[in-house]
Amino acid sequence: FMPDAFLYQDPLILYLTGLNQTHVGVIWDPFTQKTHLFLPRYDEKKVFWDGNMVGVTDENESELAELFGYDHIHSHEQLLGDNQLPFLLALYNQALRG
Repeated sequence: FMPDAFLYQDPLILYLTGLNQTHVGVIWDPFTQKTHLFLPRYDEKKVFWDGNMVGVTDENESELAELFGYDHIHSHEQLLGDNQLPFLLALYNQALRG
């Protein structure tokens, strides 16, 4: 980790979200036409040391969904963590059921 290094955000993620920060992901489900935005968990200590960031909490998921125009907001840990496969399978099964 190099705190003084500039962040190079993938242009597609930057275009789709307007966010220039780490741990941001987007999934578009073609079956349900729903969009999922993955954000890091809000951490006051990280904000103190690294500066402002957009982070998800249990209380602000619906506000962030409305603000960014996405159907669902999730913690990026759901996408990158140990429970990645069950989460993606749940999305797939939900899409199959329509």
